[in-house]
Amino acid sequence: MADLADVEAALCSVVNGVLYPTGTSNPSALGVDCRVYRGWPNAASLDADLRAGKVNVSVYAQPNVERNTTRFPREWKTLSVQAPLITLSVASNVVTVGGSMQTLDVATIKLGHSKAYSVAVQSNSTTTTIATALAALISADFTASSSGPHITISTGAAVSVAVGGTGTSWMELRRQTKGFQVIVWTSTPAQRDTASAIVDKAFAKLEFLSLTDGSAARILYVMTRENDAPQKELLYRRDLFYSVEYPTTDTEIDTQITAIVENVKGSGWPIDAPSVVTIE
Repeated sequence: MADLADVEAALCSVVNGVLYPTGTSNPSALGVDCRVYRGWPNAASLDADLRAGKVNVSVYAQPNVERNTTRFPREWKTLSVQAPLITLSVASNVVTVGGSMQTLDVATIKLGHSKAYSVAVQSNSTTTTIATALAALISADFTASSSGPHITISTGAAVSVAVGGTGTSWMELRRQTKGFQVIVWTSTPAQRDTASAIVDKAFAKLEFLSLTDGSAARILYVMTRENDAPQKELLYRRDLFYSVEYPTTDTEIDTQITAIVENVKGSGWPIDAPSVVTIE
């Protein structure tokens, strides 16, 4: 789920991306080492970095600058769908398991209109273990056996198969707007101006931040503030203030439905009976 830490991490990711456009293993856009991190800096570490000519950029969540902006109904929405990789094929009364093993895929064999048998793929599953497990389930009602990936079923009922994958759904539980400071700490005013311009331009281009749970956070510029008071300590600082509206969400893993079984009380045709009966 998205929370405060996810927003801070997303803000840091934007800053890292523009200060190190070709990756952190290559020189920064400023030509000096840069450190980007969440929270308020440690004074001793910051002093040491500034003396070494390093630029620091910290992302700080402002205390007491927050409001509840919840306004949307709680509804589960599909975030992603993972197609099944396992396959089932039928030839007469023999079912063959094939394809690839993808955890949580579901293999289902249906007999007639009222019996269905399903097995979920596990991390150590193979086509043979899936066939063995399905045969064992079917054997509770009919004669069934397996040999490798093949399942032989002794029944007069129609044999059909289905496979299903999984998907991820998410729901917005709450929404809030929070104030954040992106603070540029440097040892020279020129460094501060260059670094701040690069960072501010990157955020000016954005309307939304992508969060790890698949949701997005709306980002708006608020103001800029400079602080030259501690220049005797070779510290030049610029604060960029942003307002970020983000959701608190919940996610779940869903499995595709592969069979619907109706349970009807009272007498009925047995499963092996023909689907059409002629009465004379």
